[in-house]
Amino acid sequence: MNNLLSLDKLSIKGFKSFVEPTEFEVKSGLTGIVGPNGCGKSNIVEAIRFGLGEVSAKQLRGKEIDDLIFNGTDNRPSWNLAEVGLFINLEGSDLENKFQTKQLDISRKIYRGEGSSSFINGKEVRLKDIQLLFADASTSARSTSIVSQGRIGAITQAKPEDRKMVLEEAAGILGLQSRRHDSELRLKAANNNLLRVEDVIDTYEEQLSILKKQSKEAERFRNISTLIKNAEASVFFVKRNKIQKTIESLEQEKRTIEIKLADFQGDVSSQDQAYEDLKVKIPPMREKSYSLNSELERLNMTVENLKQEELRFEEHKTNLERRVEQLENDLSVEKKQYDETDKKINEIIKEIEDLSSKDFEKSNDKSIGQSDRSLLNNINFDKKYENVVAAIFGKELLASLDKDEIFYWSDVIEEHTSSSFSFECELAAKVIKAPARVINKLNNIAIVEKKEEGYANHQKLNPGQAIVDLDGNLWRWDGLFISSSYEANISSILAELKEKRLNDLKNQKIEWQRVLELTNQKVVDLNDRIKTAKEELEISQTNPGDIDSKRQFLLNKINELGNEKKLFDNELQEKENLLEELSKDLRNKEQNFSIVKEELIRKESEISNFSNNLNQLVQLCREKINADLLNLENEVDKFKKDEDLETAEKRVLRLIAERERIGAVNLLAEDEYSKLREKVDETIKDKNEIQESIEKLHDAINKINKEGVTRLKDAFQIVNENFEKLFTKLFGGGKAYLKLIQNDEDPLNSGLEIFASPPGKKMQNITLLSGGEQALTAISLLFAVFIANPSPFCILDEVDAPLDDNNVDRFCSMVEEISQKVQTKFIIITHNRMTMSRVDRLYGVTMPEEGISQIVSVELEEAVKYAE
Repeated sequence: MNNLLSLDKLSIKGFKSFVEPTEFEVKSGLTGIVGPNGCGKSNIVEAIRFGLGEVSAKQLRGKEIDDLIFNGTDNRPSWNLAEVGLFINLEGSDLENKFQTKQLDISRKIYRGEGSSSFINGKEVRLKDIQLLFADASTSARSTSIVSQGRIGAITQAKPEDRKMVLEEAAGILGLQSRRHDSELRLKAANNNLLRVEDVIDTYEEQLSILKKQSKEAERFRNISTLIKNAEASVFFVKRNKIQKTIESLEQEKRTIEIKLADFQGDVSSQDQAYEDLKVKIPPMREKSYSLNSELERLNMTVENLKQEELRFEEHKTNLERRVEQLENDLSVEKKQYDETDKKINEIIKEIEDLSSKDFEKSNDKSIGQSDRSLLNNINFDKKYENVVAAIFGKELLASLDKDEIFYWSDVIEEHTSSSFSFECELAAKVIKAPARVINKLNNIAIVEKKEEGYANHQKLNPGQAIVDLDGNLWRWDGLFISSSYEANISSILAELKEKRLNDLKNQKIEWQRVLELTNQKVVDLNDRIKTAKEELEISQTNPGDIDSKRQFLLNKINELGNEKKLFDNELQEKENLLEELSKDLRNKEQNFSIVKEELIRKESEISNFSNNLNQLVQLCREKINADLLNLENEVDKFKKDEDLETAEKRVLRLIAERERIGAVNLLAEDEYSKLREKVDETIKDKNEIQESIEKLHDAINKINKEGVTRLKDAFQIVNENFEKLFTKLFGGGKAYLKLIQNDEDPLNSGLEIFASPPGKKMQNITLLSGGEQALTAISLLFAVFIANPSPFCILDEVDAPLDDNNVDRFCSMVEEISQKVQTKFIIITHNRMTMSRVDRLYGVTMPEEGISQIVSVELEEAVKYAE
């Protein structure tokens, strides 16, 4: 059977320090992983173990499962999900047909606070399914295919019975062990179920015996109860006949009352109709009266409103006159603003034309000087000092003396005492006339004629001093030298100032044109608003006459309605007097009607009470005797047709006494007995099924034990032979062998002892060897297992750490040989330069930021740096 599961790729996201989605391809041959301590190399191994089904957080260096989720750093928040995916190649495996695919995507996810979930190709499965899948392939989370320094030490120091796991992997029975464990648990549960079922059957048998006795007593009880029922029926029918005669008499009296009531209701209905007709006529008259009053009030209110409206029109007219006056004033202001703006634009256009047509010279250009407060326009100097001024101030000449500008000279002047120069020179402050705020700067600048004088004397300068020659070269006290070609001359500065002034004027022209357009628009709007206001004023002057006409019309209307109301009020008073008389008569008739109606209600209540008593008696009889009355009456007539009431009642009392002497009985005993009998039969059936399952489980366990022992012994022979050869090869001599310590009660739990004799030493138990010898011996055993039952991949986590260079060389050679021989993919985590040089490819694990791991492909020299 070929169940090899080749690991092609590992994907990690949010697992420990691998927060970003990371993929790691596992190729054939030897793959090395390097990196400094603490960078997260072992997290790759733990991610693979987690994906293989490891459930213990402690085995993955955590206290609980949530510790495996990225917990955040100072710069990154923690995650609530971690995911590990293993991409398994099934090509050529027996599992390819089972899963109908050549690749399995096996993944596990951890949700913070909720536990983990397992998936195969996106479908959620039990974790047990993944564990068994890898156990059958000898690649479980704790198999020898994942080897660390701690694992090496565990093998050497383990008890013999614990070392057997190495042989179990070689024999490929880890899956059998898991299945045997499951079968043993199921067998134990089945035995417990069998005991419980047998206890239940015993309890049921005792209950059956009791219920059988109770059912006989219940049968006698029911026979006597039947006799009582018949006797009570006789008593009931005698009583019923008597009550029915009384009811018939009451029904006759009821019919008489109903006839009398019907006649009375007819008389009351006719009187009530007359009253209703009267009620219908009165409300419209009252409504009309109210309507006349409302109309008069409305007209009076309208007249008052017209007075108020007249006042409002007068006020509106005054407001419109004021508004027209204000708008005409606003129009005058806007026209004046328009003329001023147009004049300003013409001035700007003229200044632009003047600037564009002149050769700009500081000494004769007045147009710029008039509108510019720059330093350049406020200092005076001789033509020969033009280069000197340019070197001293440079672009600072363009700075304004107005502090409202963004580039200006401050008028806050600190008092500085200028120090004298120790060589012959001319002081800049003497030849350049400038504002007081820049005099301090000029007091510390010496002017020389030639460049040679500047070079000769610049080292004699005191802090804050400088030398400038007539060509514009400048030497500063701190050693800075600025050539005359660096700063522009006065002409270029003036040209720049002219260009700046032209741009400013053009921008001002655009802005004033925009203001002109807005002002023109305001003038148009104001003309429109004046026209509208005057039209409203003309209309308002015609409204007062209309209001007077309306008011006079309404006053006439009020007089007409007043006369009409007087006539209607007289008619209404007559109708109301008639209504009062009809109301008195109606109340008397209603009172008489109520008296008759109350009498009718009393009669109906009396009839209802008698009827209820009869129904209650019939219902009581049905409930007590529990039989159809017609059929029961026929049965009674058969044997007690002429029996009187007293005899029947005595017979009932005698039978009840006889039944009471029986005592309490279980009337459901017979039914309970039948149901319990069915339960007993069903439970016996369950017992037989449990016994059958126990036998099958025993057979399965025996079969597993037999197969496991056979495979374990065969594997022991192969592993022992491989171990002897590999030990001699790794040590360059010596001998070693394995010893199987039999467990007669449970052969699958036999122990394993390791004996070794390195070159020059006697044969002894592995625990007596040195640390390095123990490591090489354990490595020999693990590789022997690999050859016996090859794993599709193997992880060696710093296994070479305790080995010297010679042993590392042998170790690497053996890994290369096994990789080629059994096609196992090796992943080797190492710090050893020699091991790095022997692998087929190298990956480095780095931490580009604190707490975040990253995988990169590296060359050998880079790998050595990573490892250090």
